[in-house]
Amino acid sequence: MQLRVIVPPDRTDEVRALFERDRGTAHLTVQPGAAVDPAGDLVVGDVAREAVDGLVTALRELGIDRDGGITMISVDAAVSSAARRAEERAPGDAADAVVWEQVVRTVDADSQLSVSYLAFLTIATMLAAIAIINDSPILVIGAMVLGPEFAPLAALAVAAVHRRPRIARHAAVSLFVGFALAIGITALAALAGRALGWFGTEVLTEDHPGTGFITRPDRWSLLWRSWPGSPGCSPSPRPRAAPWWACSSRSRQCPRPVRWGCHWPWVARPSSPAPPRSWG
Repeated sequence: MQLRVIVPPDRTDEVRALFERDRGTAHLTVQPGAAVDPAGDLVVGDVAREAVDGLVTALRELGIDRDGGITMISVDAAVSSAARRAEERAPGDAADAVVWEQVVRTVDADSQLSVSYLAFLTIATMLAAIAIINDSPILVIGAMVLGPEFAPLAALAVAAVHRRPRIARHAAVSLFVGFALAIGITALAALAGRALGWFGTEVLTEDHPGTGFITRPDRWSLLWRSWPGSPGCSPSPRPRAAPWWACSSRSRQCPRPVRWGCHWPWVARPSSPAPPRSWG
């Protein structure tokens, strides 16, 4: 990974010494006076991923994030003997290395409340409700893949560990507003489906072999929600693995909001007759 650091001139020697002392540094460039805004020197280092987190922490202790700037750029490949030696010297394994500052910035950006977030969460909740009505596990999986709620949940966890109250507030607002809107629209859609005679209260009582773990949770539902979601509790250092890890974690969030949105119309109108289901 490449670190591009804008350094106030009075701290350039300290920053250079940090890079030179670190065993994970492969290549180092210092360009005095190259930075314009903020003004300062530009220090560029190619560093083994395992060593990046410690370097970023040390740079922040010097106030570089306040008076200068730190940019992290992923390097797909570095072909040199120095890069190979840096990888060998750096402690740990690159496959397991996590750059926490990168994780914090990513989850903060992904957990912001936006129109696209609300749209995807609402569509996912409605899709999961249709899955329960049709007893379709495939549609449940589709809702899990489509739902964007993993990002604010991950942001809450990261904010708790790293004590970032601002990120926690943003994530909590996204979750509350998003699920409130998604549940409300799903409930209205269920009422419309009843009014059109597409389904009735028999949906609540009939057997659901494919989705019964959602409508009637038991001990197996607890295992299903816990074990598949455990990989998503860990930050994935490899971008291409992130969708799979996120999908495994989302498997825990779909059921309850869908049950609320899908069941509320029947609870609200218990005396209404149940029309025969017809898909004509």
